[in-house]
Amino acid sequence: HSAEYSLAGDPTSRLGLVSLCLVDLFERMHELQSGQSRYVYHTQLECLQVADETVHDLLRSTVGTATSLDVHCTPERGNHASPSTATPVRAARDATEAFRFAWSNAQSGNDSALIIMLHLQKADLGSG
Repeated sequence: HSAEYSLAGDPTSRLGLVSLCLVDLFERMHELQSGQSRYVYHTQLECLQVADETVHDLLRSTVGTATSLDVHCTPERGNHASPSTATPVRAARDATEAFRFAWSNAQSGNDSALIIMLHLQKADLGSG
């Protein structure tokens, strides 16, 4: 018996591939944090789409009107789009809700690419 999954899943019942990955990642971070109470992880999610040679920020805008971004290359950050929105997410549920919002802003079509970035920052609580 094989299962089929879409990227976004079904908002009422079934998680998609992105959400399943986010759940697994946050479970692993929770395991690491519970074993080492000295550290905490801060996470932020960015969702971009490249369509028609334009980079769109899918988290900044209202549904159906994604904001266009400029692309830059700097020694500090490498290739990046700015000013993009990095939404703080504390749990898989937050990240999934943000992703689904971004997915609702994405343009449909075969000539586009979706870029999902989850930024992880490990903070040492003992060095304060």
